[in-house]
Amino acid sequence: MAYRFPFMAPTVSPIRVTLRALRQEADLTQVELAERARVRQATISSLEQGNVTRLDLPVIEKLCITLGEALGKKPGDLIARLLVYEPDKPKGKGKR
Repeated sequence: MAYRFPFMAPTVSPIRVTLRALRQEADLTQVELAERARVRQATISSLEQGNVTRLDLPVIEKLCITLGEALGKKPGDLIARLLVYEPDKPKGKGKR
């Protein structure tokens, strides 16, 4: 299985990588994001580490609203960016 990010191992979830990347792009620590989104820092840590067995959509929504405000982006765009898994397209033989 091919992954969108070349450094991702098969056990690394795209959500984990994207949340961390968005948070860092917003120049926020886990604590700052947690305070602004009104969620626990441990929740952000668990999401970033891939230590979750289910996603709580209201928490994802709070995080995306907060990150959207920090980045000047629409929360809906961030939710899509956070939750969409985009594996590499299969490589077939092209026309010659």
